[in-house]
Amino acid sequence: MTNLLPLINERLSRDLQILFYLCSYCARCGGSRIYAVGDVVRDLFLHQPSPEISLLIDGSAVDFAHRLHKLFEGRLQVMEKFGTADFFLQDHTVVKMTTARREFSLKTLDEAPGDDVFLKSDMYNQDFTIDTMACSLNTDTYGQLYDYFRGKDDLEQGLIRVLYKLSFVDEPVRVFRAVRCEQRYQFELETETYHQLVAAGHNHLTSRLSKGRLYEEAFLIFREPSPVAVLSRLEELGLLEVLFPRTRFSQRMLDNLRALERILQEKESASSFARRKIDLTALYLTMIFDETPEHDLKYLLYVMRLKKKQRDIIFRLRERIPALLHALEEEFITDYRLAHLFKNLPEEAFPLLLVYGQGKSFARHIGQYMVIRKNSPTLSQR
Repeated sequence: MTNLLPLINERLSRDLQILFYLCSYCARCGGSRIYAVGDVVRDLFLHQPSPEISLLIDGSAVDFAHRLHKLFEGRLQVMEKFGTADFFLQDHTVVKMTTARREFSLKTLDEAPGDDVFLKSDMYNQDFTIDTMACSLNTDTYGQLYDYFRGKDDLEQGLIRVLYKLSFVDEPVRVFRAVRCEQRYQFELETETYHQLVAAGHNHLTSRLSKGRLYEEAFLIFREPSPVAVLSRLEELGLLEVLFPRTRFSQRMLDNLRALERILQEKESASSFARRKIDLTALYLTMIFDETPEHDLKYLLYVMRLKKKQRDIIFRLRERIPALLHALEEEFITDYRLAHLFKNLPEEAFPLLLVYGQGKSFARHIGQYMVIRKNSPTLSQR
């Protein structure tokens, strides 16, 4: 059996290595069995950081979490009713601990019960095979890989594969998750999975999703490394209209969205704005709905259940951007006038102006204003 201890020691931070060993100790003291599951194991193979670490405990996850909290610094949030706990580390990593369910179908698993059948049953509920790997954190099998559905093989081949034929029927939201994973890792949809996904689209399975759940998943697109790649793929698969009805994704819009991606990915520039303050959902939606009539926009934002703060940002940007585009055409603008032009402007405006002002002097003006703002702390953006 494959053992992941070398990868744990090589690719995880020192703090996470210590955390894993403490998890092993706490499980042993409490008579529990513990496994790291899903994303963290996949990301370990991909040599990528995991902002969220899922632990499956065969025992009480709540009791385990309290023991761990005594040994490792962090903020603990317990949900006793559900048998789960979230542990927030100082580096913003979230450790999600779940109590293993001993409910499983022998017909589904096709085997007699065993010590780790609960583990296989839990993995069977994952979205894709690459998410079904588990790593033991138990002292007697520390680092041992459990790969019941050949997720490692699909990971090495760059394939996104569902676990069973009715996966998209049972969870239509997986349609969007599959495309996001495919584009994030630059993988391919496995052939049968591709046909099932297309069939799910043709049969309008996503219409069964509540608007809240649909858009909760959709807004994750804007946090992907390349939102445009995901949007383009959804358009190709005929699924984009489900998310953005009454919206036409022209070539001009796609080009602008790509330019926006590049600007947001720049670490430093003369016009460096406060990226940490930017609401990515509001920013991307402002550009996507750039040519949408106001009455349609109000309807769409209502359907999307956007927060009031996000709606306000979008409408403020739509109101102020046209005048700013005209004003920034000037070759020379005084510091006083720039401060007046940008007063109370949402931070999301600056990347938009850089996109719309490509090839013009906008970047210079924005850079000039950033210097003014840095030297004048009283200038406020919101």
